Amino acid sequence: MSPQELLAFICDGHASTIQRACLSWMDQSPLFRTFVVKYRDKIRAKVRGCRAEDDSIESRRDSIKAAILERIALADSELQFGESRGYTIPGAERLIEIEISKPPGKARRNRTSYYGGTFPVWYTQREFTKFGDIVCGKLGQFGAGTPGILAVGSRNMTHEDIDCENALSELSRLARKRDDAFFQKKGFAGTADFLSQYRGLSGISYRSSWIGDGPRNFVWTNPDAGNPVNREIIAYLEDMD
Repeated sequence: MSPQELLAFICDGHASTIQRACLSWMDQSPLFRTFVVKYRDKIRAKVRGCRAEDDSIESRRDSIKAAILERIALADSELQFGESRGYTIPGAERLIEIEISKPPGKARRNRTSYYGGTFPVWYTQREFTKFGDIVCGKLGQFGAGTPGILAVGSRNMTHEDIDCENALSELSRLARKRDDAFFQKKGFAGTADFLSQYRGLSGISYRSSWIGDGPRNFVWTNPDAGNPVNREIIAYLEDMD
């Protein structure tokens, strides 16, 4: 019986993820091939059991997915930052158990996909452009007579405090460059119109999904604001929940 015929017998004619690995192992180790030949009936029975579990999971895929999402929401409400807990999935207790961690935070100004968690954060390094669009789209709402604070919140893990700073730095650079074409695309008559409306923006309070060791919210103040905010207001915005 060839290795291919042996595996076809063990897998009972069904495709299995173990076939390629077993073929390689039998080619590399005559002792392993002898073991598989000797215990092929027992191995076949075990493979049948695994296939039955795979079929069971596949038939309940949607309900299992929904249960996992429910467990994630439950963990978010139950766990404190830095805690982890194991959760079983109803109807698949013997098949699936997930461990959910709630990370305490992330090193700020660290634009990397790896942050010590169990999955990467897919940065594009262009996240700051979203903040620029928000600022340009909201400037017309601020009047010249009173301080104006723009509050921004995000649950997207790729958007961080530094993106807000980078967006404002980029807008300032384009204003110094007198890039009328850019500001016209954003709905302004030109650079002068942008700068005129920009003076109505006293500051920005940004709340990210990340929790750091410092203030809960990032607060930026506009050095060119016509109505700047005082230190007491800034402190309140930093800790506002």
